[in-house]
Amino acid sequence: FGTMEEFEQLIAEAKKCRIEIMLDMVLNHVSTEHEWFKKALAGDQHYQDFFILREEPTDWVSKFGGSAWSPFGDTGKYYLHLYDRTQ
Repeated sequence: FGTMEEFEQLIAEAKKCRIEIMLDMVLNHVSTEHEWFKKALAGDQHYQDFFILREEPTDWVSKFGGSAWSPFGDTGKYYLHLYDRTQ
């Protein structure tokens, strides 16, 4: 929390220490424990449309390392997670 000016100062000070600031939009994540994910996993097409599912994963890498794709239950598909596999 704070002003934009304070945020810009934080970035400038962090840069001096060779630290980069990464912002994450929480609205981009739904937990694998969330009702929507569970409904999608259960086969509800409406909720499956909320996620990026592929039968063949790409070579994309998660921001936390490793593949950005995890198996989507026993469906033969994979779901995209750019951060932790539970998000």
